[in-house]
Amino acid sequence: MDVCWRDLHDIREPGDYPFRDGTITVTFAEIAIWKDNPAARFQLMRKHPLQERLSYALGRQFEEKPAAAANAEIIYTSSNGDSWSLARDPVSGAAAVMHRPNRQSGGQVSWIEIDRFLRNDPQGPEHQALRQLMEKRGGTATF
Repeated sequence: MDVCWRDLHDIREPGDYPFRDGTITVTFAEIAIWKDNPAARFQLMRKHPLQERLSYALGRQFEEKPAAAANAEIIYTSSNGDSWSLARDPVSGAAAVMHRPNRQSGGQVSWIEIDRFLRNDPQGPEHQALRQLMEKRGGTATF
């Protein structure tokens, strides 16, 4: 079984957390990977298989699935766990905004054309973050 950040409710600090029928230990390194790549997945491992109380840890990291846009650059992450990244649309190959909603919203990734994204709710913090990134890059959204 593999585990993603959303499976642990987007925790922000390392430590031991209730998980399934026991607890899971999450390290600083795993949190850092998830902050950089919210789609990262790890193998679930039992820490002490012979003990009655179940205790888990995260094992090796799985490679991202192609649809997750391996070269995505995070633009903005909201307090509720939604994230927006600059990425390539897997169908068209064009630069696009990849929206990854939080788990409670379904977590279904979508890609939005940059111009359309900037027209929708132009005052939203994710839109402002994209504009700032574009200004730093001379008015373009390339990566």
